[in-house]
Amino acid sequence: MIDPPRSTNVPCVDQDRRPHRGPRLAHLSFVLLALTAGCASYGSKVERFTNAWNAGDYDSADAAIDGLISKASGVPSEVVHDSRGLSEAIDPSEGDTALYLLEKAMTQLALGDFDACIDLLRRSRDTLDPRHVNRDASAFIGTVALDDGFADYVGADYEHIVLRSMLAIADLLNGGDDAFAYAIQIDEKQEQILGSDFGAELSEDENAVTYSPQEQYQRVAIGAYLLGLVQETKFMTDEGAKAYERALEWSGGVGVVQDAYDEMSGASRIEQGTGLVHIIYLGGSGPVLVEGASPVSDLALALASIALVVLENEAGPLAQTQVRVPVVAVQDSFVPPITLRVGDRTVTTETLLDVNTVAQQQSDANMPWIVARAVLRRAFKAGVSKIAANQFDDRGAGELVNLLGNLLLTAAERADTRSWRALPAEIQIARVRLPEGEYVFELGGSASTGIRVRSGRTTHVVVLRPNLAAPATLLVDVYSRVQDVVDAPVSEAPTAAPVP
Repeated sequence: MIDPPRSTNVPCVDQDRRPHRGPRLAHLSFVLLALTAGCASYGSKVERFTNAWNAGDYDSADAAIDGLISKASGVPSEVVHDSRGLSEAIDPSEGDTALYLLEKAMTQLALGDFDACIDLLRRSRDTLDPRHVNRDASAFIGTVALDDGFADYVGADYEHIVLRSMLAIADLLNGGDDAFAYAIQIDEKQEQILGSDFGAELSEDENAVTYSPQEQYQRVAIGAYLLGLVQETKFMTDEGAKAYERALEWSGGVGVVQDAYDEMSGASRIEQGTGLVHIIYLGGSGPVLVEGASPVSDLALALASIALVVLENEAGPLAQTQVRVPVVAVQDSFVPPITLRVGDRTVTTETLLDVNTVAQQQSDANMPWIVARAVLRRAFKAGVSKIAANQFDDRGAGELVNLLGNLLLTAAERADTRSWRALPAEIQIARVRLPEGEYVFELGGSASTGIRVRSGRTTHVVVLRPNLAAPATLLVDVYSRVQDVVDAPVSEAPTAAPVP
């Protein structure tokens, strides 16, 4: 479910077009009309990439995202392609480049280039983090002159969690040298988000209107689980058991997490001479943002009132109408678990993170802020239109300009629908222990690959399938590929977490 093509996402003016001299009314009308034309919605900008990704055509998706990175960063597409998006000439802070690099990271993962995937994710993380950490409600509601699409992309809270999760997953496939640090960063980021004072800084007295959406967020278990997995791989059994215990609590008792905890805590026995095959299933096409409409709630109006004092009473009537807002559109509402065969054993995946649900919950929690900002922006533009109308001596002309300005500027409103579109709908996991040896890993006869299992070690397999009706792509960690087996170094428990 993708944004339908629209004439605009944010108001923009074609700089090569200039209004001819003439009556001020015609001049103003032309400028207002120009504001409503010439821009494509974000959904239409990324449509070619999104369609290719959702179809499992990763080469085409990679070519499409290269073009978007080139346009946003000003770097030739050949340089983007040849450097795998890692050229120093590509500035992630330019336009929406950081967001496009997240999409590029996923295509590189799908194509088996784990190094590039990790580097791209890190560049995006390091660009988006300062924007995310330094935001505050005062600035959020105070800069209302332009649509949100003009602002730097910050990333939804859940995207920051999944970004670090993908870093840990990609690093496990790449040997796991930095997976410990990435896994720690997942829960550090989650605690930072849950402890955010966003909104609280507006409370200068006991009667102030405040609202902290993060207080409504539910903890997700993926960070604690992946930390437990890494600690298990590094033979840190006590620490692994504690991490799995947290994951078990936050996941609501997922069976595969219980199995992991039982093994690490000693409640169940691990057979000698066996190794763990760990499966991560990135299933379905994840949630995207599309433009919708929302009524103005009492809470949104109360939040908006903080800034409305500078606009006198201009926003009163406007606040009673619906405003355009980004809403979460679920593409794959249900991702069936998959059954895998390894040798003579079968195992079925269970959901660890429902990205759809988390995205929807967080969007609902933040909606009062989004609506309040839309109300303020509409009020600001109405004020600008009234100022323009007051410049006319003829009262009728002034009223016409005011009406025309309100209509056109309201029509120019576009919700900010930028979002990370290559995310899965769900992240599911499965575990199975097998005697040391080489095996054929099979997914329902539609996909298979060879893997090597070693005693006391963990073999990581990622199943990637954005299109639930198409064959999956199987990705095996670099130390467990039968066709390219490398002796993995023995992992020792680190004295301190690395800082990648």
